[in-house]
Amino acid sequence: MSGDPLVHDIDGLELLGQTQSFTPARISDQYDQNNALKRIEQRILKRRRFLMDQFSLAVRMEDDDRREEVLQDMAIWNAKNSEVAITGDALMRSLKMRAQARDKSLSGIQLNKKLRARLLEKEFVSSDSD
Repeated sequence: MSGDPLVHDIDGLELLGQTQSFTPARISDQYDQNNALKRIEQRILKRRRFLMDQFSLAVRMEDDDRREEVLQDMAIWNAKNSEVAITGDALMRSLKMRAQARDKSLSGIQLNKKLRARLLEKEFVSSDSD
C-alpha cells in the first residue's frame, strides 16, 4: 500500500469505528473494487507473459508452425489489449534478454551477479551461513 487514502472525507463516526478495528462499509467496498481491478490487470499481464513465453519457446525449438500459431494468438490478443500490445520490438527485446539470461545461468539457475563469484568459490555449501 502506498499510504494514499482509499476514500476521502471519512466522517467522525467512521474514524471512531476504525479506532475500534471496524472497517467502514465504503472502505471495505473500495478494497473489493481495488482487488477486482488488480485481478483483472494481473490476468491480462499473465496472458501477455504466457504468449511471449510461448513465442520464445517456439523460436528456441525452431517450431515454425507453433511460432505462427502464437503470432496469430498475439494478433487477436493485441486487438483486445492495445494498451499493452505485444510488438515486434517487445518480442525482440524479450528474446535478447532471455538469451542473455541463459548465457549467465549456471545449470539452469540465475545467481546474483554480485554474489556469483563468492558462491562459486565454494564447491559445496553445507549451511546457510551469511
